[in-house]
Amino acid sequence: MRATTAAFGIVLALFIMFGAFVISVGQPDERVYDCRVAEFHPDYPPKVRQACREIMKDRKVNWI
Repeated sequence: MRATTAAFGIVLALFIMFGAFVISVGQPDERVYDCRVAEFHPDYPPKVRQACREIMKDRKVNWI
């Protein structure tokens, strides 16, 4: 009985570790930036700021 419980615990622990690994590896490494705050946000890289300028220029939004 004790060996069965230990084996079940080991199998359960391995299953949980495998699930955590699959979840952590499956996440994409992409970031989404809000171009409306790109000009004054200190954490946005210069390349993102330049891309946002181009996007916002092409968009030609009329603000009221």
